[in-house]
Amino acid sequence: MIHFEITQDPALLDQYYALRERCFREELKVQDFDGSEQAEDRSGHILIARLGDSLVGGMRIAPACPHPAISAELAAKSDSICIWERLVCHPEKRSTQVSQNFLGHLIHHCRRLGYECAVVLSNLVRARYYRISHNALGIPFDILRPAPEFAAGAFSSMEHYLSVSSFGDRPGVREMSAVSIPLHANHTFSVGP
Repeated sequence: MIHFEITQDPALLDQYYALRERCFREELKVQDFDGSEQAEDRSGHILIARLGDSLVGGMRIAPACPHPAISAELAAKSDSICIWERLVCHPEKRSTQVSQNFLGHLIHHCRRLGYECAVVLSNLVRARYYRISHNALGIPFDILRPAPEFAAGAFSSMEHYLSVSSFGDRPGVREMSAVSIPLHANHTFSVGP
């Protein structure tokens, strides 16, 4: 069974940082990407998916927007906005089911942390995939605009789109509670900055 949780376990975090580095270097072709712990990891939360003591995937939930103007653009209080970053999943464990369940647990934990929406920076293909995943859960996901101002450092040559997941208290929105799911066959669960 796959378990989803926010973790501070050093062994699981080490696995997440190693997988993050491997996926970003191999799949995104960011050869000099350093996946080790960053300040944003310490100030945020790491949601992981695990099978026993082995990491399946993870993502960072950072407590602040990457740019002050975004709060105004979203017409939301800055303390109700987080950013989802550094999504990774072990290549052999990727599936539509894991992806959907990860998203449901991500939203569940973000709500518990007091967030109402999340900023997502990704390329357009991933943004469209995220929108499809959100639609399956009945959660609004808007691709707002190209966001070249966020293309910096190792990611400077990559396409960036600003999107937002709006998951505040909404009747009829499906989310996952803290439960486990069985692991099934592969489909898609992508890596993203």
